[in-house]
Amino acid sequence: MKRISAAALSFIILLSACNEKKEVPATASKKVEDKKEEGTKVINDIEYKLLFFKGYKRDKDLEEYYLDEIEMYSNYMDSEIGDLLKKSSEVLVSFKPGKGHTQSGAGFIDIYVDEEEYYDVNAGALYRSNYKEVTDSKDSFAPNYMISEYYAVKYESELDSEFQYYATFKDVATAPKNLDIQRLWNDQAFLQSYNSDWEDYIDSISFVDYLMKTYGKEKTLTLVTENDNESIHTTFGKNLDALIKDWKQAK
Repeated sequence: MKRISAAALSFIILLSACNEKKEVPATASKKVEDKKEEGTKVINDIEYKLLFFKGYKRDKDLEEYYLDEIEMYSNYMDSEIGDLLKKSSEVLVSFKPGKGHTQSGAGFIDIYVDEEEYYDVNAGALYRSNYKEVTDSKDSFAPNYMISEYYAVKYESELDSEFQYYATFKDVATAPKNLDIQRLWNDQAFLQSYNSDWEDYIDSISFVDYLMKTYGKEKTLTLVTENDNESIHTTFGKNLDALIKDWKQAK
């Protein structure tokens, strides 16, 4: 498997995850011709449906590898999230020919395979596919993506160092804390590009890590669905500006 940096991988995934509501709904694969559905696997009450697109050469060993990866990360996310967020009832796992990074969003995982390279999934990808991207406040998609990458880093940090390939909490501990969180919260164009900058990417994980450690998992996860200023103040007792200030001052 070809490994790449967390920032590079997450940048490609983000383009799919952030555009999913407007341009790439999770059900879109059902409307695409030249595909074949073959097999399902139920993991933690989610039905993963396998779709093989025209031009993809079947490779059972590769498919089993990805299913094992999906099961491993799905189990991890289930142990971390449980019922704190709404699960997808099904996830479409599409094997497609050609070059491209693995992409995911609510209800889908797209895996691109060619003869030269293919890319692993990670915990963040399974977070995005397994949990519904329901935003009650209609305010920001940033928290959901930032939290997904937090879990990718958390999983990686729990591995032995010899198996670590992406960012870990060691990187997060030295975050410069220069990222404009308010802009990330409110500017979707910036959200789609910010993590091409390594320091900005690490800062975003650092902010979520601060919230998790200070306010706990349950409160932090409410940001997925309730992240307007009023909701933030109700949950945390402070507005977003105050949370950002506290994060920057924390050691």
